[in-house]
Amino acid sequence: MGSSHGDLKAFPEEARRDAGFNLDFVQRGLEPEDWKPMKTVGAGVNEIRVRDANGAYRVIYLATRPEAVYVLHCFRKKTEKTSKHDIDLAQKRFKAIPKPARKQVMKKRTRNEHGSRHVTPAGRSVFYDLGFDEAEARVLEMRSELMAALREHIQSKGWTQSEAAKKLGTTQPRVSALMKGAWRDFSTDMLLVLASRVGLRPTLKLAA
Repeated sequence: MGSSHGDLKAFPEEARRDAGFNLDFVQRGLEPEDWKPMKTVGAGVNEIRVRDANGAYRVIYLATRPEAVYVLHCFRKKTEKTSKHDIDLAQKRFKAIPKPARKQVMKKRTRNEHGSRHVTPAGRSVFYDLGFDEAEARVLEMRSELMAALREHIQSKGWTQSEAAKKLGTTQPRVSALMKGAWRDFSTDMLLVLASRVGLRPTLKLAA
C-alpha cells in the first residue's frame, strides 16, 4: 500500500532479507519470527520487527484477507515508541483497502490470525519483489520453503518440541528456534538434512 514497496526495498540488505523471510512465512500462513499485534492501526494488523547492525526496522501488515497480504507501512524505527506519524500513515492505508475485498473477507474465516496462504501474481515468493537478483531470490525462496515445510510438518504431527527433537536428531532449543522461524540459525543444507530425517524426502529439480 502506498510507498511501502519502495520503502521496504530501501532497507539495508540484511534487514531486507530478514523482512523477506518473515513476509514469506506470513504468505504461507505461518507466524513471522518476531512480531506483535498493532490494534492501534486496525483489527488484525500486525508488525514484523527486524533489526540489523544499522538499527531497528518495522513492517506493518494485514494478512486476514483471503485475497492478499497487505503491507501497510515499512520504516526505520528511531525511537522506542512508534511515532504518531507512522501509526497515522498505517491507519490511513488500512482504511484504503478496497471495501469489496474487506466485505469478502469478513465472510471467510482464515486458518490463523496470520491469514491463509497467499501467492504473488507470478506465483513467485516475495524475495523477487525485494530487489534480490534471480539467483539469490531463488535460493532464499528454497530455504524459506524448506523451513516452512518443516514447521508445518511438526505442527501437523502434533509433536511436542521434545518429541520433534528426537525425530529430527537435534536439540529442543534448535526445534524451538525452527518453530519460531529463526531462519539465520538454519542453513539450506541443514534444513535438507532435517527434512530427510522426518521423511519429507526433499528433491532437486533443474529446469531450463
